Amino acid sequence: MPPIHPATWPRAPQWRETLEFLCAALAAQTGFPPGVRDCISTIRRATPAWIEAQATSIVEARSDAVDIPAAPVVMAALQVHWAALAAHFVAAEVAALDVPGVCPLCGSLPVASMVCARSPYQGYRYLHCALCATEWHMVRVLCSQCGASGKNIAYYSLEGHAADKSRGEEGGAAVRAETCEQCHAYRKILYQEKDTAVEPVADDVASVALDLLLAEEGYHRASGNPLLWLPNTI
Repeated sequence: MPPIHPATWPRAPQWRETLEFLCAALAAQTGFPPGVRDCISTIRRATPAWIEAQATSIVEARSDAVDIPAAPVVMAALQVHWAALAAHFVAAEVAALDVPGVCPLCGSLPVASMVCARSPYQGYRYLHCALCATEWHMVRVLCSQCGASGKNIAYYSLEGHAADKSRGEEGGAAVRAETCEQCHAYRKILYQEKDTAVEPVADDVASVALDLLLAEEGYHRASGNPLLWLPNTI
């Protein structure tokens, strides 16, 4: 089992202090829609039991029990907590899991993958954990959902208002979608050589137009974005 799996690792109550810090920082900002302030007020008035129940529903991906407006803020605090836990591990001491495509530290699904541009990892593809931000290596042109490769894999990027498809990874877009004809799933793949500032969670949200176009093409997300909750999805 992953060493800090959210279903088995006890959450220290201090993570709620991080949540309050985030809520206070957001409440101090101006220009947000009224719904954001209402969401922050809901969290700050809530009991610890309600907050913990929301956290459990979020990490277990039980969207039917999640308060959708509050979920991104609660998840952001959980990400800080789990990233701090992950920072205590040394990569060489973390064993690979028997189940491919899940985080070796917390067992969560990746939100996207990224191809590095910095030496000594230039050209290597890493999956990025949606919860603890751990990154682990996976060879390129391989479906991170079912393991299919070769002609099953294609890449989409946004060109104007349409999805531009190619069989190879060539192209100029820093954010693309790697699709699989075997499982009809996809995940975003980001290229640091095209944009050194790409960030898996943020740029996945920023490219939601690509998700809409891929849905029209008949593909579904292999896993969701932890900061972009929709009813019955993650």
